[in-house]
Amino acid sequence: MAGRHLLRHKSFSLINILGLSTGIAACLLIYGYVHHEQSFDSYHPKADRIARVTTVFHSPELDLLFATSVTPLAGALVRDCPEVENAARIEPADLTVGQGTSLFHEKNFVYSEQAVFSLFYFSFLEGSPATALAEPNSIVLTKSTARKYFGDGEVLGKTLVCDRRSYHVTAVIADKPSNSDLQIDALLWKNFQAVTSWMENDFEVYTFVLFRGRPDLTAFRKQLTVMSATYVQPELDKAGDKQYHVHFEPELLADVHFSKGKLVDTPKGSRLFQYHFSVLAVFILLVALLNYINLSTARAEERAKEVAIRKVAGAKPMQLMGQFMGGILFSYGRCLGAGHRHGRSCNPFFQQAAIHTYFFLSAGIHCGCWRCYFL
Repeated sequence: MAGRHLLRHKSFSLINILGLSTGIAACLLIYGYVHHEQSFDSYHPKADRIARVTTVFHSPELDLLFATSVTPLAGALVRDCPEVENAARIEPADLTVGQGTSLFHEKNFVYSEQAVFSLFYFSFLEGSPATALAEPNSIVLTKSTARKYFGDGEVLGKTLVCDRRSYHVTAVIADKPSNSDLQIDALLWKNFQAVTSWMENDFEVYTFVLFRGRPDLTAFRKQLTVMSATYVQPELDKAGDKQYHVHFEPELLADVHFSKGKLVDTPKGSRLFQYHFSVLAVFILLVALLNYINLSTARAEERAKEVAIRKVAGAKPMQLMGQFMGGILFSYGRCLGAGHRHGRSCNPFFQQAAIHTYFFLSAGIHCGCWRCYFL
C-alpha cells in the first residue's frame, strides 16, 4: 500500500525523499569527517598510556615551541622515572633513495629504534617486531613502499640505499592508516645512544613515552622540570648561554593531532572546526526532518477521508497507526538508503566511520508518530 501511494504521487514522493536523503547524506559526510579526526592514533592498543614530550625554548627575545625534543631525553626518562615503562624516538628524515639507476625523494622515511614497536601498533606482514630494528643498518618498509622498490615478491634481506648508505630490509609492515598523525613509509635504524650531549644537536627527535599506568601529567611535568635543570641547563651555562632555558612539556597521544603552534610538527586538526561542523550537521538534519514532516503533514490532510471511511468500516486506532507507520517507515527507509549510498560514494572517511543508523531510524519513527497523531 505504501508503494502504491508513492507511485500515485510521484512528484511529491520525489521531492520528499530527495530532500530528506540529501540532508542525511550531508550529515553522514560531516559525521565521517569529524569521526575520522577524533579517531587519530586511537587504534594503538596502548594509546591511553602514551604521551609525547615537546620542548619550550626560552630566550630573552621570545619563546619557541618545538614538537621535538633532545635525543638523550628518552633514555633519561626510562632511567630516572619509575612510572615510565619505555620510551622511543622518531627522527624525521628527508632522504634520497636509490634503486638501480633511479633516485627517489622520500619525505616519510624516519629514523627510529627497536623500542618503537613496544609503544605503537604495527601490523607485521614479514619479519618480527622483536628483531625488526635490532641490528645496525636495518630498515622496515611499509607494504606500499616495498612494492614500489621491489615488486610483489618477498623483500626480507634485500638492500635499499638511502643517502648513499645501504640498509637491509628486516621487516614489512602494513601501511599506516589515514588517521595516524605520523605518516611513515619506512623506519631506519639509528644509534641514538651515541648522542650524549643534550644540546649539541638541538631538538631533532619526537620523543614518545609509555607509562606503566594511566599517566599523571602534572607529576610528570615536575619531573621533566627537574630533568631539564639537571641535564640541560648546565650545558647551556657552560656554553655561556645562561639567559636561555629549556622546558619540556608532555601531551597525551590523543591530543597530539590537535596540538597547535609548534615547530617541526605534522599537519594538525582543529577541535573548534569539528565543533562547528557537528553543529552544522545537526542543523542540516533538523531542517531536512522538519521539511519532511511538513510535507508529509500537508499530504496527510488529503487522506483524512480515507481514515474516516476506515473508522466507519470498523478499523481500530492501532490498525490505522500501524498502516501509516508502515507507510512512513517505508518512505523513510528509502530516504535513509539513498542518503547512505550518497554519503558512501562521496565520503573518503565513510569506511572508518561506524555510522549510528539507529539515530536516523529513531528520527524517522518520531516523524511517523507525529503524522499518525495528526491523522
